[in-house]
Amino acid sequence: MLDDFNRADGSIGSNWSGWTGSYAIASNHLDAGDGTGTDIYWNDAPFGADQEVYFTFSQVDADADEQDLLLKSQSNSNWGEGVLEVWYDAPNQRVQVWTYEWPAEWVQHGGDISVTFADEQVLSASHQTGRRIS
Repeated sequence: MLDDFNRADGSIGSNWSGWTGSYAIASNHLDAGDGTGTDIYWNDAPFGADQEVYFTFSQVDADADEQDLLLKSQSNSNWGEGVLEVWYDAPNQRVQVWTYEWPAEWVQHGGDISVTFADEQVLSASHQTGRRIS
């Protein structure tokens, strides 16, 4: 695990980049911001080809149409250079998998995955070279 957020309340730390001001550490959890432009990226070291990412919903936002995980980002500050995104759309009770790559822009991979997350459940995603997105 790269960051368990188990530390004093305050900023999320220098290992993160992007819209870091929209997040904070609160009671040993990551407190996520609201609205657009709130994506953050691990910038301590580049990742290899195989990646996994996950988070535990401490409190599912039932009104949020995007609660996301990002993998394979080609930048440590934004998704515009390429990214794989897995998002939970709570109002529609589904998970979707998307990639962004210029010039194709956003492309959905596979169909919607019907699911409803509750507090303390985990959303996870992994990508292994030469294998399907799971």
